[in-house]
Amino acid sequence: MIDATPLSTEDVVQHCRALSQAIIESNSLVVKESLNFVLAEKIEWLSLNLDENFILEKT
Repeated sequence: MIDATPLSTEDVVQHCRALSQAIIESNSLVVKESLNFVLAEKIEWLSLNLDENFILEKT
């Protein structure tokens, strides 16, 4: 089942923490590479949203 509820910034931070921990603990290079890709997407999302929120706060 897919939940279409928008994620909060805190949710994405928690996802990043969980992904980082999974990358550290995994012994599989394929799993590590896949998780790194997902982590990079989450970090990009955070970067875009934080930049957008910063700009909105300044106006």
